[in-house]
Amino acid sequence: MENLRGEVVWTFPKGHLEKGETPRQAALREVEEETGWRCRIKAPLTLVRYHFTRKKRLVSKRVRWYTMEAEVKRGEPDADEVLACRWTSPAEARRKLRYPGDQRLVDLVSKG
Repeated sequence: MENLRGEVVWTFPKGHLEKGETPRQAALREVEEETGWRCRIKAPLTLVRYHFTRKKRLVSKRVRWYTMEAEVKRGEPDADEVLACRWTSPAEARRKLRYPGDQRLVDLVSKG
């Protein structure tokens, strides 16, 4: 995907809650929309809070992360948001990921 500066970065699928949706439902929906994979949640992983600036406005974000298991490939990655989708080893993921928070997620999963 491209970040706010137009740079291509590797990151994990995430998004927003839609009306009436639980965090778990949103996580499953976003993963399927962005990657094409229908998954099942194995366990909660962590809750992360962070801030960034978009169009000179401070945006506060809270993301609930889950460990998931792929069940079936249902489609293709969202071409508007995702340039490529790839399964990797934790070591390769750490090399590809730019954001420290994403690298910490890999560490959490690797310890599990």
